[in-house]
Order: sequence, then structure tokens, then C-alpha cells
Amino acid sequence: MTYALLGLAFVLLVVFSIFATKTWHWINSLFLILTFLVGIGAAVATSEVYQKRTTDMKEYVAAKKKAETTQAEARMAVYGPEDINYGPDSLRGRTEALNRELTGRGRVWENGEVTAKGNNRIFRFKVTRPVEEEGDGAMQDVLLNAFVDSPVGEDGVPYPTKYIGTLVVESETPDSVELAPVFLADKKEYATPSSSWTLFEKMPSDRNDAFHRVVGTNPQDKDFDISAYRKTLETDYMPSSMFGINADGTEVLSADSPAYERIIDRYAFDGLKLGQIEDWLEINAATRKNPRFEPEPEAVFVEYKFNKKSNRNYQVDANGNLETDGLFTPLGHAVRTDLHVGGEGSLAFAKNDTIYVDQLNADGYQRADGTVVQPFPQTEDVTEVSRLYVRQNRDYPYILDGLERQTARLDEETKRVTKDNQEQDLIITNAQAQINERDEIIVKLQKDQEYLTRDFDSIKEVLEKRQVQWSEMQKRLATLEKQVADQHAELQKAGKVTNTSTKK
Repeated sequence: MTYALLGLAFVLLVVFSIFATKTWHWINSLFLILTFLVGIGAAVATSEVYQKRTTDMKEYVAAKKKAETTQAEARMAVYGPEDINYGPDSLRGRTEALNRELTGRGRVWENGEVTAKGNNRIFRFKVTRPVEEEGDGAMQDVLLNAFVDSPVGEDGVPYPTKYIGTLVVESETPDSVELAPVFLADKKEYATPSSSWTLFEKMPSDRNDAFHRVVGTNPQDKDFDISAYRKTLETDYMPSSMFGINADGTEVLSADSPAYERIIDRYAFDGLKLGQIEDWLEINAATRKNPRFEPEPEAVFVEYKFNKKSNRNYQVDANGNLETDGLFTPLGHAVRTDLHVGGEGSLAFAKNDTIYVDQLNADGYQRADGTVVQPFPQTEDVTEVSRLYVRQNRDYPYILDGLERQTARLDEETKRVTKDNQEQDLIITNAQAQINERDEIIVKLQKDQEYLTRDFDSIKEVLEKRQVQWSEMQKRLATLEKQVADQHAELQKAGKVTNTSTKK
């Protein structure tokens, strides 16, 4: 209907414009018609844009609402409904429970000789073992974590020191197993084994006392030598060559780099009081790359001494399942019965009792829901004794799982980039062909331009000559006209010409 009215208006405009030509110049009529057409076109385009924008805005609002709903559902699925802890049915809650279940040493086969068999590896046990076709002793299709052994300490006893990768058992005999690669972190060591290997059924867990137990030291001893312990870590257990390795095997983390010093700090200061650490840093300031040691609040624990009996009982026991909950619940309540205090599962602290509270709770904080957790000294009558640094343990199974996912994503991204590069190379080839063709056309056009310039110069020269000749002819014609006029006047005076017309 709208287009019909516009068409009728256009016809009437044309008709009236035709009638108007009697008094208007035709250019005015044409300009009026063109103005009308431009206005109609602009109005139609604006209407279409408004309609499309309205549709897009509705789709945007719907998509935004759907995205918010989906994000809320995803957040609920990942974290669960609880604010402090992951929900037991959430992805993180189940992952946490699974990680607790998988944490542990499991079976270990140490210092096995390794030989190549194609892309697989044959691992020979130090002691022949009985093979079970079924049950816990069977190793067929079992995933194992392989580590390379290196001599450690003065006695040179081989210990697993570097992760090689995850392997699967394809076949087994009483004295060996054939391993196939699943995920390799050290492809060079897998390709050419440099030493014996140790196989772990479960990824070893991180422990704060791991190095102290091997070295035979205790950070709580008064005569504990921090410098000697650091030297042992740097020389025997954590040399700089273990860190910062490029893909080509070159080292990028030197022994005197600040980054390497920070790594050693985290392990050497583990279990020490902050006062001890500050004193040692002050004594060794001249040789330090990092003048300060600033641990995260979660790694600092405050030792408090109760000045009187605690104001309330603290829940420490939990009724749970070791298979699903692990040793402790997310709130730190003990699940294992031999760790229970008994009774109602809670305990109160007596006067002069000492406890350790992490710095976050000791200093107080605000939760995500706005709840304010008061500093611990404001809830109990206690005296701060000291502050202790405790290194946070690393979840190696979780890190490995993340590394495997990153590797898979990297492989996919590499394939995508390779495909993009191939397509880009084809585009570049086609573009170069077009450039060459364009260059040829440009050369031809330049030649045509030269010819046109030459022709233009010739025409200009001829035009200048013709203009000179025209000027001369004009002058000559004017002279002849004057002569004819003079002769005509003389003839009139003589009476020989009666026609007095001056028409030329």
C-alpha cells in the first residue's frame, strides 16, 4: 500500500512537472523529480534499517538473556550452590573428590632397565614378579607414570627425579612389561633412555617434608642450617638444569637467575618462621638477587597461644566415606575414624594451648556474599607467638591433566594454523599473480599515456597554428570589409549604386 501511494505521488509529480514547464525551466522540473526520488529512497532505506535494527535488538536481548541463563547454569554445574565450598554434585566438587581419591603412591616399580621396541619400550623389573591374569596384581592396560632415575646424594642412590610421561601396559611377563606412549612430557628421554626408569601406578603426591626426610633435617630444630639445606637442594635435588628447558633442549633458566632463586626459596624456607627467614635474608643480602621473600597469605600460618579457655567448641570430625570424601572434607573435618577426637566430634582449647591459623583467617576477610569473617584474635582471647611459612603443595595429577588438555588443544591449534598457513600461501600466490598481471596492465597503460601525451602535444601545436591563422584571417577579413565599405560609399556618392542597404 505504501509503495502504491508513493508511485501515485510520483506520477502526479511528473504530470505537474510537465505542466509546470510552461513557466519553469526544464532543469527545475528535473531537479524537483530527482529530489523527490532521492527523498523517497532515503525514507525507504531508513525504514528498512529501522526494521532490521529492531529485529537485531530483539535477537540481541533474547541472546543476552539466554547467555546469562546459560552462564548461571554453567556456574551452578561447575561450582555448585555453596558460597564457601564447591557443591558435592558440582563439577569442581566431583573433581576435588576424584583428585582426593587418586592421590596416593599406589604401586611403584623402581630402577627398571629400559630398552626400545619400535615406538614402545620394554621395562625390565629388578626382581621377577608373579603375573596374575586378573585382580589387583595384573598390569594389562594399566596407565603408569614414568620417571627417569638420577643419582642423588653422596652415596649416588638412583631416585626418580624427572617426569617422562604417561604410558600404558600393552603386554606383561614375569620379568618385564611392554609400554606404549599415551602422553610424553620428555620426548628426548623417551626416544633415548639415559638411565633406569621408575614407574608409578599413581602420580606421586607433593609433601612438605619430602626433601627433609631424604636429607635428614628438621626445620624446627634450633641448629637447622638454612644455607647448607639450600646448597643441598641446588646441588643434588633441584639444580637449575631441571627448570626452564626449551623445546630444543637449551637451558633458559640459569643458576644465578632471580627466577631460580625464588623457586629454591619456596622449598628452602618451607616450615620456617618468618623471623628466621628475615634474619637469614638480612645476613645474605649481599649475595641475593631478590632482596625480599613475600609469600602469599594462604602460605603463612600464625601461631596463637590461648590466654584462657576457648569461647566455643570447634567441629573437627565428619561422618563421610573415604572413597568419596577423602581424608578430610572441604571444611577440613576429618573423615578417617583414627583421626577423630570422639564424642560430639568437636573440641575446645584450654589455657596455654597453641594452634596454627592461616593468615587469611587470622587477619580476617570478606566472603563473596558480603559476609565478614572477623580476625581470629577478635573472636578468642589469644596471643600471637610467631608466623610460619608453609609451602602450598602442588596437585600433580591435576596439573598433569591440565597439561594433557593443553597439549591436545595445542595440537588442534597447530593443525588449524597449518591449514590457515596453507590457505594464506595460496592467497599470496594468487595475489602475486594478480600483482604481476596488474604490473603488465600498468606498463601498457603507461605506454598508452605516453602516446596520448604525444598526440595531445601534436594537437595542441596544430591548434596554436590554426589559432594564429584564424587571427590573421580575421584581421584580413576586417580589412577587406573596410575596403568594400569604402568602395561602396564612393559608388554611392558617384550615383552608381542605388541600393543603400547595409546588410552584409
